[in-house]
Amino acid sequence: MFLQLGQVPTVIISSSKAAELFLKTHDIVFASRPKIQASELMDYGSVLIGEKAALVGEVVNVSDVVENLVENIMYKMILGRSKYEQFDLKGLVQQVMILIGAFDLADYIPWLGVFDLQGLTRAFKKTSKSLDEVLETILRDHEQIDNVDTIHNEDFIDTLLSIMHQTNDLENEQNHVIDRTTIKAIIQDIIMAGIDTSAVVIEWTLFELLRNSRVMKKLQDEIENEVGHNTMVEEKDLKKFE
Repeated sequence: MFLQLGQVPTVIISSSKAAELFLKTHDIVFASRPKIQASELMDYGSVLIGEKAALVGEVVNVSDVVENLVENIMYKMILGRSKYEQFDLKGLVQQVMILIGAFDLADYIPWLGVFDLQGLTRAFKKTSKSLDEVLETILRDHEQIDNVDTIHNEDFIDTLLSIMHQTNDLENEQNHVIDRTTIKAIIQDIIMAGIDTSAVVIEWTLFELLRNSRVMKKLQDEIENEVGHNTMVEEKDLKKFE
């Protein structure tokens, strides 16, 4: 279905086959989709390579346990700790996702953007500023720890900071220096793209297993036979399953 939304031509994707054609087969054709105001104001001016797409939908019966588990794992890998008590990073990320998923008239009728009729521009800037301050605090905390002669487990931010402080070597791409803005953009992108999507995939997988008792029984039998009842399933075990 084709719609002309203001000044933006829009194609409605309403089936899995059409989605595959759009996102995979003809992806290069649609790679230059119009930019939206949310990404310009809240994504550090699209500093990372390539366009970023946010698929935001209404969550159905999301388990807090699964979401908190995924969140803790992601934060531990990226930030070096499961949570920061001095600020609500999770709340800010959720607010960003809500704003990105909002219907913005300025994306379809650009000249209306200067009037900010929906108040989204103000909300974008306020939330973006708050998130930037939080990420900057996290970077400073890591730099202070690195400057102290103590032993600690290196996380993803430590790796990015070490790259940033390296001497720029034009002949070696791995030694190219990145700046603080790029680091914050990478962190923000990973957190927003990783937590919600991973939690939703786990939730829907559990829902589908509960709806299909035959598949559930088959999976339980495979785990019992290939891994064992009292053993955690690891990535190396996946190749054993059908």
